[in-house]
Amino acid sequence: MWTLISPDGKTKNEIDFITTNRASYFTNFSVIKRFNFNTNHRLIRAELKTYQPRKPRPRLDPAKKLGRQQIEQITIALRDEFADFKDSTRELGIQEKYNSFENTIKTQTKLIAKPKIDTTKWLSTNTTQLLEERKHFISASETRNRRKKLAKISKEIKESIRKDRK
Repeated sequence: MWTLISPDGKTKNEIDFITTNRASYFTNFSVIKRFNFNTNHRLIRAELKTYQPRKPRPRLDPAKKLGRQQIEQITIALRDEFADFKDSTRELGIQEKYNSFENTIKTQTKLIAKPKIDTTKWLSTNTTQLLEERKHFISASETRNRRKKLAKISKEIKESIRKDRK
């Protein structure tokens, strides 16, 4: 599979290569012999396999995880809702029963699940002030000893947060 012929027409060389670490991605390597262009060079053609990207499975947001009390409340609420489910959905088709079942679960979960808890409540006022001070230093224009002050405040914040957690 020569790709270049010398000007004298005697020597033929293979000078074009396709380098890859995924050989299985390529198929049908070939040299284009008749290219409508005045050159002593032949082109290489390789076909790439294309795959559709896989869709990831939907995952629950970690912030929306429910506690034990919330799960118990949802369980009790769903038992009450589904006490007469069989009688109330007797005339419905299978898909309509499923949709009703799914909507009931979703609405009860939304009603009982609490919104995200504010994480800054456990921080002391001293830590909050230090955070604001650091924010001010970061946004301020370049001043002398700015980096040293930022490092000092960051250490104080780290210690203060450690104390607040305890």
